[in-house]
Amino acid sequence: MALGQPVTEDESSLDPALGSIGWAELRFRAMGTDVHLAVLGDDPTLLIDARRRIDELEQRWSRFLPDSLLSRLNRSDERGLLVDLETYDLLTTAIEAWHGTAHRFDPTVHDAVVRAGYDRTFDQIGTGSGPAPDPVPTPGCEGIQRDPDLLRVTLPPGTHLDLGGIGKGRTADLVADDLLRAGARSALVNLGGDLRIAGELPAGGEFTIAIEDPLDLHGSATVVRLGAGALATSSRARRRWTVDGEERHHLIDPTTGAPARSGVAAVTVIADEATRAEILAKAALVAGLDEGPTLLEDAEVAALVIDDDGGRHRVGDVAEYEA
Repeated sequence: MALGQPVTEDESSLDPALGSIGWAELRFRAMGTDVHLAVLGDDPTLLIDARRRIDELEQRWSRFLPDSLLSRLNRSDERGLLVDLETYDLLTTAIEAWHGTAHRFDPTVHDAVVRAGYDRTFDQIGTGSGPAPDPVPTPGCEGIQRDPDLLRVTLPPGTHLDLGGIGKGRTADLVADDLLRAGARSALVNLGGDLRIAGELPAGGEFTIAIEDPLDLHGSATVVRLGAGALATSSRARRRWTVDGEERHHLIDPTTGAPARSGVAAVTVIADEATRAEILAKAALVAGLDEGPTLLEDAEVAALVIDDDGGRHRVGDVAEYEA
């Protein structure tokens, strides 16, 4: 199955000619990126429900919306905030990922990202004219308190969360599962290159996914074929800006609080779920060339690490996915 036109603005693109074989598609903007949904089934209106679901999750988890659940949590006091089960599970996953990646994946980067200049949606960021505040290491997750019975979350003073490093992946997983439960035979949910494929594709079917070259945004680093599972890419190529003549990007090194300078330009991970792929891709980019591939090998995933000089470092059985 060849999936024709690039459909994402970020780190990967799909190649689809879906209409003739029973697929229905929908494309729109959400969560600050291009979204591509596709279902194989008898009810194309499933896509409308999926779009509403994505919009609803963005209303909960966006740090850019002052009335979002995340924003209210970040403003909460020592009494904490009651959250819904999906948000509680997302925060639990993020905290566990912080522990499991030796703190390289860190949801407490909120203040560091803002300090670096990413203080509004990326579409609104321009070139800063004044000096940015000095970076400060992130506080980490140790002091975050959770009550699983009440679904209450309490943040320590000075700790604020940014779920941008996990939210799109979790959204892809949730929406793909929703589509299958609603009757779709197969589902693709792609949010700016963080994607999940679920269900059973027609015999021999697979999606062809072009992975963007972080050093040449008009080219592809590689092309992979995926029939089920998930893929996510973290890259310095797209979300970058300039402050006081210095280039910044959104991937923060928690140990310094500054944009990561690890020698790695991009990491693509293939895993069973988009949430896990997104976490590991970000953690490996922050970890750098010395430790990133080892982190991915220990996680037993397939991955492609691209260094600052364009070198390709393959992890696991990623070559088996490459076209």
